[in-house]
Amino acid sequence: MSLWLPMFSLLMESREERSWIERQNKSDRQKRKKEETSRIRQLVDNAYACDMRIQRFKDEEKAKKQAIKQAKKDAIRAKQEEEERKRQAILDEERAKKEKEEAEAKELAAAAKKEKEALKKELKKERKTLRTTVKEYDYFSADETERLSNMEEVDKLAEMLSITSLQDLNKDLTSGDLDRAKSAFNKEVDALKDRLQKEKQAHIEASQRSAKSSSSEGSKGKGTWSEDEIQMLIKGVNVFPAGTISRWEVINNFIQQHVPSSKRNAKEVLAKAKDLQKN
Repeated sequence: MSLWLPMFSLLMESREERSWIERQNKSDRQKRKKEETSRIRQLVDNAYACDMRIQRFKDEEKAKKQAIKQAKKDAIRAKQEEEERKRQAILDEERAKKEKEEAEAKELAAAAKKEKEALKKELKKERKTLRTTVKEYDYFSADETERLSNMEEVDKLAEMLSITSLQDLNKDLTSGDLDRAKSAFNKEVDALKDRLQKEKQAHIEASQRSAKSSSSEGSKGKGTWSEDEIQMLIKGVNVFPAGTISRWEVINNFIQQHVPSSKRNAKEVLAKAKDLQKN
């Protein structure tokens, strides 16, 4: 028994020592392995750094990736620029189209205005020629009553004939041939009388049909009289003299025929006519 204990104690010490030695060896191996790994890695890094092929390969890979990335950016930018170009092109086209339409409309308006002014000027000239020429012929009559009647007819012709009819009539009046001038004048007077008679009859018939509804339309004609309405009222008073059946209804229809926007009634027409006579 006394011999076994010392041997056991010696055995335990030897085991602990071996275990410690193994731990130390393991630690040393790991340290040396780590150092060797670091040395090899450093060697590889140095080899890579010194090998131009490796560096060139890395540079090529980097450049390739950068090129792909830049190509994507360029494609996106190009697409955006193309979309912006198309949008701007559409805007420019629409603006050019609008400017062209406005310019054409302005030209048409200017041409229409110029034509209207020229027509107005020509009409004024032809009316003056008519009045002057007939006056020079002493209204084609030596009888005072007939002259006064012809004076009224001249005013009617000047106001109611178209410019073409006036030009044709003036051509005959200024021909220097008295008989030709008188014949042309009387022909136009008769034609105008016939036309006015037909219009008068049509207005009378229309006024008779609308006589029942004229009172209900009275409230629609309120407001200031336009220049066109006043001119047609004056013409109507001259065309449809006193004694005409339902005269003011007829004149009212005459005004509405030439001025569609007019919504007067016979009472208003009569009141306005009296007002104009006072002024």
